[in-house]
Amino acid sequence: MQVGGEGAGISNRHCAVQVRGRQVVLKNLSPDGTLVDGNRIEGSTVLQLGQILQIGSPADELQLIACLDSDET
Repeated sequence: MQVGGEGAGISNRHCAVQVRGRQVVLKNLSPDGTLVDGNRIEGSTVLQLGQILQIGSPADELQLIACLDSDET
């Protein structure tokens, strides 16, 4: 997944979202930080359905709404 934009506080490689088995994992790659439900992420975290990701200032928001099996894409 890639998010583009020119907002303040968004790094070229801000964060990565990966599917690992049945988990969706967010890895922060930016010194500017990535927020999940308003909490700053250091390193990686497993995401849950419905959580809100925030990047930049003012924050762009993304919400995890589904996780499909690889054969459902």
